Amino acid sequence: MDRGASPPDLSGGNSIFGRDRRRLGRHRAHTPAYANLSGSAQSAVLDLCEILNISENGMCIQASSQMKTNRLLPLCLEFSETQARIHVVGHVVWSEASGKTGVRFPEISDACRKQLREWLAANEKAIASDVEAGNAKQDSGEHRPIQPKPGSVSSYTSLVAEWSEIEKEVELCGPDLDPALHIIVQRALTMTWASGTAIALINKLRPSEMFCRARAGTDAPELGAILEAGAGFSGECVRKGETLRCDDTETDSRVDIERCRQLAIRSILAAPIQYQREIIGLLEVFSTGPFAFDEGDVAVVERLAQTVVLTMSHASALNSR
Repeated sequence: MDRGASPPDLSGGNSIFGRDRRRLGRHRAHTPAYANLSGSAQSAVLDLCEILNISENGMCIQASSQMKTNRLLPLCLEFSETQARIHVVGHVVWSEASGKTGVRFPEISDACRKQLREWLAANEKAIASDVEAGNAKQDSGEHRPIQPKPGSVSSYTSLVAEWSEIEKEVELCGPDLDPALHIIVQRALTMTWASGTAIALINKLRPSEMFCRARAGTDAPELGAILEAGAGFSGECVRKGETLRCDDTETDSRVDIERCRQLAIRSILAAPIQYQREIIGLLEVFSTGPFAFDEGDVAVVERLAQTVVLTMSHASALNSR
């Protein structure tokens, strides 16, 4: 942009719901498309918003909450179908309490416009292909119902809403830590379709031990149960300081196979709870079936582990655990 040029007109008359909307029709996003609100492809995943529809002049996105209007945002638009990333500046022209937000592009480079047009063409092709496939299945009488995990999020929009709801719930607990941790393990249970989940914190006086502070489901340690911080699958998670996944306890040498058989556990996912550079505990989920957890579940438990730290900070429990 020429520094000496006049700033783009940001009046409401040029919004995507004004003259721009009449000039160019908007296309519903049929293939995955997201707007990174920080303008950087390296940002945290929760900065992403689902693009609901888009044209060369603007778009409608689903944000986690209502946004301030008449503001400029650096954006990185990410289109999975064409593997394109487009950097533009957006102007927020309207926003609803649900988080649905209208954004106009005051200006867009020729290179970015070309990439956007390529995605629009690919998006329309995908819509036509799905319609054709749907008609073929209807003619043959074939149906393949979608069976998502109960309680799991079916789209990025619902995932963002889920995090917002969890944060509001734990905030309502104030300094009372136990109810907040209970909320987190319950959400870990439903969001990953686990059969059990637990939060274990390292004993400050005995760092070689962890104790179960919150639990949910049938396959989880009892409250107050003492766990070895330096042994087994949990111990390796603490030592490495990274999320670990066991797809089948019958073939994974890192687990206590006899203990897992007693509890009928076949899959485990463990995420470290880290404050600054110190591992202070673990968030673990368990399942009675093998290969129960995927990369989406990894993202869920990692985000919930961060929520544990935030919750403990609000409860002033980080130095008194």
